[in-house]
Amino acid sequence: MDVDVELREVSKHFGAIVAVDRVSLAIRRGEFFSLLGPSGCGKTTTLRMIGGLEFPTAGEILLRGAVVTDLPAYRRATNMVFQHLALFPHLTVFENIAFGLRLRREPPSVIARKVDGVLQLVDLPGYGGREIHQLSGGQKQRVAIARALVNEPAVLLLDEPLGSLDLKLRLAMQTELKALQHRVGTTFIYVTHDQGEALTMSDRIAVMNLGRVEQVATSQEIYARPRTRFVAGFIGEANFLDGRVAHAGPDGVLVAVNGLRVRAEAAPAPAGAAVTVSVRPEHVKLGVAADGAANRWTGRIEEVTFMGAVVRARVALDGGPRLVAELHNDAAAGLAPGAAVAVGWAAGHTVVLAG
Repeated sequence: MDVDVELREVSKHFGAIVAVDRVSLAIRRGEFFSLLGPSGCGKTTTLRMIGGLEFPTAGEILLRGAVVTDLPAYRRATNMVFQHLALFPHLTVFENIAFGLRLRREPPSVIARKVDGVLQLVDLPGYGGREIHQLSGGQKQRVAIARALVNEPAVLLLDEPLGSLDLKLRLAMQTELKALQHRVGTTFIYVTHDQGEALTMSDRIAVMNLGRVEQVATSQEIYARPRTRFVAGFIGEANFLDGRVAHAGPDGVLVAVNGLRVRAEAAPAPAGAAVTVSVRPEHVKLGVAADGAANRWTGRIEEVTFMGAVVRARVALDGGPRLVAELHNDAAAGLAPGAAVAVGWAAGHTVVLAG
């Protein structure tokens, strides 16, 4: 598959601060690729280096095979959409979108055709004559994206563009943005700290922490098979158990945790190694649902929290560790603090983490 953007051992230092530390990525053509992580992890700095708004301290950046490491933004086939949209309030929708085309001295007929075409793409046909203050938040967002797309970039860079929207509109725009990316086929590189946003829209996600990439994978892989403790904890919720590998082989892994034996599928963890294992709360079964599970113990319910469609129960295993289980509310009938309960999950839902 063709690669649109490649980073090779890219680092960025601001004085003594290492904002990005030897990041290597290959982003495929036509992909919706997200850079995900907490504030200060280096994701926005990485995006700005791809766009030519910052320059690396070390490493190389390539766009469609050409080295662009030292090229300024205006000489790269990229465009950026910022969280604060920076639309010109004194210009109409048409003139906002046409701004870059006019700078390039495109003929009026070409400008009109391209602006009308991109307004169709973002589902705003006939909006060209409107003033910016006449638009809703979602419509302004689409105008900002149209202004970037009209210049026909190879790669569109989006820096938390939905961050200023309210929750309901943000959820609606996630669906719209993904559908738009499918229609235009342009490579999107999207920065966000919102795990749900990244999981919903992305073909692949790079999870960043302290300037480094911890894992690159699809949404499903990131969630089901996190590679590190940070990824498992940052993407959704997880129970963590620290222990030591008692057995490792093609038949699976056995981890000793406070006298318990936790079973997992085969993993690259040698016998004797200190490891952390995780299991998602929705995979922890209680009561008769735990019967037959490869990992099964008894415990006592400490707390039950009703959350609408789901119920969360905190359980203390007889061996000592505490776990959180998340069940559909139909399956939670009869659960009460203080009650003894069977607890279990499948070996395939135990994830042995790298660190």
